[in-house]
Amino acid sequence: MYFWRIEKLKTSMAAAPLTEREVLPYLVASIIAIYIALGLTQHTPITSFWDDISSFCEMLFAVIGTIYIYRKNNGKNGQHFLQRYIAINWVVSVRMFVGALITYYILQEILSAVYVNEENSALIDFIYFFIINVILYWRIGHHVHDLAQKNMTQENI
Repeated sequence: MYFWRIEKLKTSMAAAPLTEREVLPYLVASIIAIYIALGLTQHTPITSFWDDISSFCEMLFAVIGTIYIYRKNNGKNGQHFLQRYIAINWVVSVRMFVGALITYYILQEILSAVYVNEENSALIDFIYFFIINVILYWRIGHHVHDLAQKNMTQENI
């Protein structure tokens, strides 16, 4: 199982599709991460209009992002979509989490140095996480597309 090295994962997946057994740890780790995230946010009450919008956008990102990634995998002509999505999503998400955590900490330090009221803070959080989601799905799509192209090139050789 890969946590960071996306190119090694893609090389492995280009050589041969992952088995169901090889995909399972990525799926289990993703499920655990989702439940941890839900547990951490479940105790935080929704406090503003922007929190409501953010929750709705998270659902939209999941649906639209998955369709986008499906298309980046060559749509109905693509192969191994679920295993690519699950495994690549895991590695990209781990990498994004580290980067997002660091940049969020820096953003919070800047905001604490400058007085920002709660409504503005919620708007800034919304914008920040919106951008993070765009980058996340874009990067997953990029790697899935790259892998799909490698497989098409190998099939034509």
